[in-house]
Amino acid sequence: MNTDLILWSLPSFLIALLLFGYAAYNFTRGGVYVSGKGWMSKEDATKSYYFTQIIMVVLGIFQIGSGLIKIFL
Repeated sequence: MNTDLILWSLPSFLIALLLFGYAAYNFTRGGVYVSGKGWMSKEDATKSYYFTQIIMVVLGIFQIGSGLIKIFL
């Protein structure tokens, strides 16, 4: 394995960590920040909350996958 490829893939893993961290923050706080309206609870903005959670997790998984593809392929 080439160490240059691992260093090149490091930003992908860091971005994934940030995405998962934001999803965890929203989960523990029980809400989401909605542009123009501010912080809203899960009950007040159900669609925005679930949309944000799903997008953050899916993008995080894709970031990890892209980093692994860069390393192993």
